[in-house]
This record gives sequence, structure tokens and C-alpha cells, in this order.
Amino acid sequence: MEYLPSRTERRIKHALIVLTVVALILLVFLYLRPDIRLSLGHRLGIVPGAVAEQIAGPDEARLIVISTPVPTEYTGDRYRYEARYVLHSGSPLTLTDLRDGRTIPLPLQGTTDVADMQVRIAEDRSRLLLQSDAGTAIVDLTSSEVTPVAEEPPGTWSDDVYIRDDRCSGASPNDQWTLCLAFGRSNSRFVLGDWELRIRPYGTGGDWTRLYRGRGLLPIVGFSSDEQNVYVYNEHGIWRVPVE
Repeated sequence: MEYLPSRTERRIKHALIVLTVVALILLVFLYLRPDIRLSLGHRLGIVPGAVAEQIAGPDEARLIVISTPVPTEYTGDRYRYEARYVLHSGSPLTLTDLRDGRTIPLPLQGTTDVADMQVRIAEDRSRLLLQSDAGTAIVDLTSSEVTPVAEEPPGTWSDDVYIRDDRCSGASPNDQWTLCLAFGRSNSRFVLGDWELRIRPYGTGGDWTRLYRGRGLLPIVGFSSDEQNVYVYNEHGIWRVPVE
């Protein structure tokens, strides 16, 4: 006699089919949306970054990190990284000093796109030169005083404002921390995100503390002057990550 499944068995079978289809749709959706995948990882505590604060979205602002060379006896210069300014899009353009929180209007009219602005640094690394189709201004790095100029001032100016010496050698302004931008195994991307920011006490060889998992291009990274936060910037925006 041929066995016929009961009504309950048929319902269970149908439910399993529906659940399987839903699970496959969800997996495909998460595969196609790495931003949602990473956000879930942050919220669930699977990857570090739940406490990070996004302070600017894509195309809203630009982070200016100053790399300060420190001579060493045998290996050449090493670098300290300070997140110094946030350059905001808009009319007028504004510059926020991350040391004291002041927001300074820039005397540059006719442009609102920070991506079009060229940022250069003086040879002695004491001043920034901001240039766009709207004009030119100099920012004194000691006082944050902004001075408009009619043309490029004399002297040597370099594009090397931010120098990425190595992914795992940058120091904080007072040499309290060393930062590292890490990838997955064999330098591959992670399933949740593309890279991970890590720190450890400067001059030690201990374990790294995982601070933030992010996605997109390898970011520009710098510490706050008090070394209590790390600022991260790439095409997806700017984040402030507390050092815990």
C-alpha cells in the first residue's frame, strides 16, 4: 500500500520550502548590500565599530590629517598623524578646527565642492595652502588664522599633507598609540567590511585592539590632538571612533 503523507507532514514540508526560499533571498540581498551587511555586524557586536559616530556623509566634508615626520637613527622618518581639520562643503565653505571645535568661514567664494580644492603644506609644515577656482587662502597651523591671498605665495609647497608610510606604523601625536589598517587573510577583504582599524600602545609588540571595521577604499586616518579619538575618512564619509 502506497504511503500518503498526512496533512501535518505536508504543511511542515511546505513551511520548510518557504523558509528555504526566504533564507536564500535574504542571503542574496545581504551579498548585494555590503553596507547593510556591515551595519548588522556592528549592531550585533560581531565586528568593532558600534560606538563610532559618523560626523559627515559622502561628499559633505573632507578630513585633513597632518603627517608629522619624526627622524629616526636607522630607518629614516616615521610619522605621527593628527586629524586637524574638517573642510565642509557649502556656501560659504567652512573649516572646523578639531583641536578646539571652532568653525571658521573660508574667504573663498564661488565653489561649494571640497573635492575640487587642492590642499598643500609648507616645507616647514607650519601652514596649509587651500586652492580652488574661487581663490587661494593660507591657514596657519598654530593659530588656525585664515588669510586670503591673491596668488600662490612664494616658498615651497608640497602635496604631501598626509603621508601613508605603512599600514601598521603610524603613531598618535604624543606617541601614545600606534595604528594599523588590517585586511583579512592573505590581504583579502572581510566578509563584513573591507578593512579594520586597530591600535596598540606605541613601542610595544603586544596584541592589537580592534577599533573599527569599515568598507570602501583604504581610509585616511588620524588621531585627535588629545589621543582620545581616531578620525576615519574615505568616500563613504567621516567617522569619529573613541579610543576605548
